[in-house]
Amino acid sequence: MELDSWKKNELYREVDVGQKCLSIRWVCNLKSTPEGTIPNARLVARGFEEFIANIQKDSLTCAHEPLKLIIAIKAQRQWELHAMDIKTPFLQGQNMDREVYVVPPKEANSNGIWLLNKCVYGLSDASLYWYKKVKSVMLQNGGSMSKLDPTVFYWCDDTNSLVGIFASHVDDFIWSGGAQFECVVNKIRAAFKVGREESKAFKYCGIELTSINGDIYLNQDKYTENMTPIRVDPIRTQEKSSLLTEKEKHALRSKVGQLLWLAHQSLPDLLFDTCIIASNIGKCTVKDVLDVNKIIGKAKSSKITLKYQHLGDDNDRCLMIFSDAALGNLTDGGSQGGYVIFLVGKSGKFSPIWWNSKKIR
Repeated sequence: MELDSWKKNELYREVDVGQKCLSIRWVCNLKSTPEGTIPNARLVARGFEEFIANIQKDSLTCAHEPLKLIIAIKAQRQWELHAMDIKTPFLQGQNMDREVYVVPPKEANSNGIWLLNKCVYGLSDASLYWYKKVKSVMLQNGGSMSKLDPTVFYWCDDTNSLVGIFASHVDDFIWSGGAQFECVVNKIRAAFKVGREESKAFKYCGIELTSINGDIYLNQDKYTENMTPIRVDPIRTQEKSSLLTEKEKHALRSKVGQLLWLAHQSLPDLLFDTCIIASNIGKCTVKDVLDVNKIIGKAKSSKITLKYQHLGDDNDRCLMIFSDAALGNLTDGGSQGGYVIFLVGKSGKFSPIWWNSKKIR
């Protein structure tokens, strides 16, 4: 099936031997589907064999702030929120503007080598070419790119009123709009090979979203349930001021990264405590490991759900910002500041848009 997919998407053309080639390999795993777990095989180029310094490798994914804003707009407009998954996205990316040759797998029974027309899995710029294709499709179908985030696109009618909004996080799309926006979505469906589509209740990039009576509820309960504390030798718990070993530092960095992602997405109350440890991770002690375990326990017990709702008349909304800072409250003598931004209606109802806590320069 993978070889058929390469042919169907016109990923390559066969050429004579003679050029320097990248090797290619099969990556096999098990894939969860609605029908159950099935074996899955993918052809992957060994991109690390390329030694080209000026390849642009960065790609774009939807950030935290615009995602929350999209959800708030959906709730305000009383639209339905949808998600769609794209099959084999990199194989549907934009055509390459450089030459890459690969040695075909023996299963292809090829007599030559392959000159790639599109980026494939394993190449360092594969996700960038995929984003270029997404951007091209959105703009060709009348979308405008957001100045806030280049992965967010929006559509307006002749009166400049918003009719739909679309965002991409690699192969995961999230969108919302009125009835007239459906024709645009159909064009986007036609441009890509779409897999799963969901609405009402679904998981998007690790966030659980549920629509009830027009309101959207956001949480990460399943993610926090699967988090486990760092195992600490009972003897080490008596050495709280001792510096960490490299193995312990690695475990601490991993958990701090998970907690920061969780705090930025859905649990703002964890952000300050986690940031304090993250800012001093090079000099962390056993006490910091124990503190991280306490934060994990707090995350598991908090069960916080964020609510995005209709706030009343569009002309009576405003952004309300709360901020604060404390002088010299960090272990290294530095200062920490934080803020939270809400979209607020005249009635006092609100939707949380963004929050942060970080060391002040």
